[in-house]
Amino acid sequence: MMGGVRIGVQLYTLRSLLEADFPGTLRRLAQGGYRSVETAGLHGRTPEEFRAVLDEYGLQAVSSHVGLGELRAKVPDVAAGLRTLGSQWAVVPWVGKDEYGPGWATFAASLAPLSDALIRQGLALGYHNHAFEFEPEGGRPGYEVFWEATPPGVIAQLDLYWVWDAGQDPVAWLRRLKGRVPLTHFKDGHRGAKFTPVGEGELDWAAIVPAAREAGVKWAIVELDESPRDPLDCVLASREYLLRQGLED
Repeated sequence: MMGGVRIGVQLYTLRSLLEADFPGTLRRLAQGGYRSVETAGLHGRTPEEFRAVLDEYGLQAVSSHVGLGELRAKVPDVAAGLRTLGSQWAVVPWVGKDEYGPGWATFAASLAPLSDALIRQGLALGYHNHAFEFEPEGGRPGYEVFWEATPPGVIAQLDLYWVWDAGQDPVAWLRRLKGRVPLTHFKDGHRGAKFTPVGEGELDWAAIVPAAREAGVKWAIVELDESPRDPLDCVLASREYLLRQGLED
């Protein structure tokens, strides 16, 4: 077994299906074997309504993507919503250049008040990368500068596809962030944002899987930004592949 690394799914992958049939999509996801999800918005529902449907189908929301602006504007409300959902982490999914343009260390330092506020609420702040973080700053990848300056309470949600697409080594970054990377996005594909179910693309999962275990990863969250076929089929195929690699529900 993978030493406790468990499989989840980022519901953004299923956004079109959820908009068309929210409860039915979650029911089919659970019937396919998933037990854990990461949210990306509430699809017009309150946290209480969202949680009720999760509970009905035996699903848990382990983490939630929350925009940086929303977090800054209303940390107490966000924290209350996350606690209702059952999420432990509020993950910032993306930031614009206006945030990191003055320098990745400056942006990292700006997260300290948010991180402290969430910790006081029994939660934690995370940051999810794309490829742009690896563009050079002062001759080094910006992402390296960022993590050298980030407050210790902030965790990484390492998106392994975007690390690879940026020309970096996912295994090396898992090792670099060991102990700070409880969440990962297990995402596969080909160069240029051509996504596939996990196991059908170019990432080296035979090397990544043991590196994730050694880094202390708790959750391997399946995500496809865009799906080459039915999104539910893609996430179910990803789960089956990861079970064969020794991950757990």
